[in-house]
Amino acid sequence: MVDILDLLSEAGMSFVLRLFVPLTKYLVGAAVAVTMLVACAHQAPQPADTVFRGGYVYTVDPEKPWASAVAVRDGAIVYVGNDAEVLQYMGPTTTVRALDGRMLLPGFHDAHAHPVSG
Repeated sequence: MVDILDLLSEAGMSFVLRLFVPLTKYLVGAAVAVTMLVACAHQAPQPADTVFRGGYVYTVDPEKPWASAVAVRDGAIVYVGNDAEVLQYMGPTTTVRALDGRMLLPGFHDAHAHPVSG
């Protein structure tokens, strides 16, 4: 019968180390790579310049015509949705505008004038 201590002799340990040390390096490397990929996939978006929340946002999207929050960054709308999820777009420099139940409508621009003649 083989004694377990004989298996763990210097020659046996050398075999174990030669086999498992390189394998461990690959496993640790793979674990680090997977962790980095998962962390990158779940990063919060960049903070918006302005967030409007707490109101009725008409989206003009027939499939989802109403929302309660909008985030704007660099003059572009980056998020339309609910008050809870817009929190991920709020950073320390984000201006937050509480709509207080009021309505936010897209793109009403008046580009004409009526000069007074006298």
